[in-house]
Amino acid sequence: MSNKNLEGQVKKKFSVSQAGKRIGVHPNTLRNWERKGLIKVQRDRVGNRIFSKEEIEKIKNFLQ
Repeated sequence: MSNKNLEGQVKKKFSVSQAGKRIGVHPNTLRNWERKGLIKVQRDRVGNRIFSKEEIEKIKNFLQ
């Protein structure tokens, strides 16, 4: 498999602070929304919140 094909299969994941910057909210806001059940986030192996680009876009679109 070429590197070009491999790059298409790997999806970028963002930390809660990176996601907050892209969405325009404080990371604590994202944490609170998750606790309240307003958003669902994925977790990595050690339990950190991770966001896909698609999930970030969904949240941004909802806020507009």
